[in-house]
Amino acid sequence: MAKSRSKNVKAKAAWAEYRFKIDAFSPDTIPMGRLAEYMAELARMLGEKDRVHFRKLNKGSTVLVHRIEREAVPKVQEQISRLKNGQASGDPLRAFQTLNRYLRDDNAVGELQDSKTSAEIIRFPGREEIKEKFGTVRQQASLDGIVTGIRGKDATIHITIQVE
Repeated sequence: MAKSRSKNVKAKAAWAEYRFKIDAFSPDTIPMGRLAEYMAELARMLGEKDRVHFRKLNKGSTVLVHRIEREAVPKVQEQISRLKNGQASGDPLRAFQTLNRYLRDDNAVGELQDSKTSAEIIRFPGREEIKEKFGTVRQQASLDGIVTGIRGKDATIHITIQVE
């Protein structure tokens, strides 16, 4: 029996374990549907949906603990590295952006942590993200062409110009 226990310990050690922390909720207050949305996007962001496993939900803030199968750990670590360095694209990048939008909508911030060291791997700014606002741009210019139409039913006038 001691041998099978040591094999289990070695097998678990081969897995990587991460925590996704959401500061705005506790396990008692997060809606189940929203938790499912976070979980789906997190798996998509890590890039190995079939090899990422939910383990538990920690108390305090909502902390989603998940494990990555040994075979997928290098791929997930590479994906995380691309996200951190701004080199990710496609599904993982869209999933990161969606997670951050969920956090912003929920007035939360989040982070992906290594469970062994509690070190922050990726920060999700969520509510702290500064949204750029652009005002009206006005610039003088000249345009050479032929006026082909003038129309408008409201206070604005729309002019169509044919240019070379």
